[in-house]
Amino acid sequence: MDNPKDPTQQSATELAELERTWMAHELHDGLMQWVVGAKMQAESLQARSMDGKAPTAEQLQYLCTLLSRAVLEGRRLMAGLRPPELDESDWHVAIAQWANIAGAGGQTAIEFHLEPATRSISDAMQRGVFRIVQESVGNALRHAKAETIQVDAKFVDSNLIVSIQDNGIGFNKAEVGVDRYGLKGIHERAALLDGSATISSKPGSGTVVEVSLPR
Repeated sequence: MDNPKDPTQQSATELAELERTWMAHELHDGLMQWVVGAKMQAESLQARSMDGKAPTAEQLQYLCTLLSRAVLEGRRLMAGLRPPELDESDWHVAIAQWANIAGAGGQTAIEFHLEPATRSISDAMQRGVFRIVQESVGNALRHAKAETIQVDAKFVDSNLIVSIQDNGIGFNKAEVGVDRYGLKGIHERAALLDGSATISSKPGSGTVVEVSLPR
């Protein structure tokens, strides 16, 4: 008779599938947009050169800007794919270092208020929380036009409570598809850790993501 499926292994498999899905969206919506834009600009400059027209300084600067953004996006993805701090330290350090890369060059301040006790969680929970915060902060950086993003973590009774709040433009949840802005992924990651997530937002009032996970 077959052995029953190990629920820990099942969760690991499901988390791996979520990682692949997350990466596919990130590549398509982020890095590839800059790479495709740079390719189109390079092809345009090539066509001009074949007509005997030299590229202008502005056109070359635009190409450099596209490539620079692609490099920044690639570095952000590498930080998301391989957060070595999770092997060497804890998720507090990992998410702060990722935020430094993700927010580089932008006007949004990212603030962390993480109770020291929340460092001491399981490896699986650290990875899950890291990804939830990463996705929530990344969404805010890309879409919210916020001045400030605040990340809080604390224990309430037997649950770890993590919240990500921004003061950006917000959105109407009724008009946003379930897969847009990674909302589905946030809920699924929390559920795989036997927890739950709530996302509150409305136009002009920012967005709050709150996750509750049992110890």
